[in-house]
Parts: sequence; structure tokens; C-alpha cells
Amino acid sequence: MGVSLYNKQLMSHHKAPVGFIEKLSLPFQTSQHNAFCGDEITLGICLSEQTISEIQFSGENCAVCRAAASLLCSEVNGIEIDAAQQLVREVRASLTEDKPFPSAFAALRELQHYPVRKQCALLPFQALSRLFESHISGAN
Repeated sequence: MGVSLYNKQLMSHHKAPVGFIEKLSLPFQTSQHNAFCGDEITLGICLSEQTISEIQFSGENCAVCRAAASLLCSEVNGIEIDAAQQLVREVRASLTEDKPFPSAFAALRELQHYPVRKQCALLPFQALSRLFESHISGAN
């Protein structure tokens, strides 16, 4: 029997995504697009000192991208920017270098069997990295 990409946890985050909102109004925002599949995501955060006090996303995206964004929102809300950046690096390494996944992102593990779908999961993490690079580092 083959491995199923759409595990229970991934589908749960897709159907009831944490942080999804139709229209963002947070102060720091960035958008990313996956030209391969058409996924689009806009990610926004609000900061309190060096802590992410709120994170949201919007856009038209597939189940994998939406679930990955939901997992990201679940895990980085309320943590310091440095910890969020480290978590993003770890998940990106898990998806691109086949390193072990942080336990909170175990739902994405099955993507190892679907290389094309890895780009869908990477999109929210790329958006957060871009946001940090373009908005946060320039604000310090």
C-alpha cells in the first residue's frame, strides 16, 4: 500500500486553518507565488518587541500549502523572531535536504514521497523568511 500525502493532521489544518483570514490588516506583510502550481499566499505578522504577537495568512492555495501555513501560524505565534527564524530553517531543511522534521511539523513528513508537492509546503516558510529579510531586518 502506498503512502498517503493527505494524512489526518494535514487535512485537519487544511479544513480549519489556524491564522487564515480573507483580508489581512497586519503591519508587516509579504506575498509569495508558486508559478509551478499557482499557489498564492500573503503572510502578515504583528510584533511586540522581538516577539511575533500575531500571524495570519490569506490567498488561494492548495491543501498542502494551506496546511503548512496553518502549522506555521500555530507554532510561531507568540515566539521571538530568532526562534521563529530557526524553526523556519529547520522545516526548510527537512523539506529540501530530507532532515528530520521538528515534531510540530510531522504532518509534512509524507512530502518526502512527493517531491513536487514540497514547493507547496515551502511557500509559507519562504514568505516568512522574505518578510523577516525585507521588513524586520530593515526595521532594526
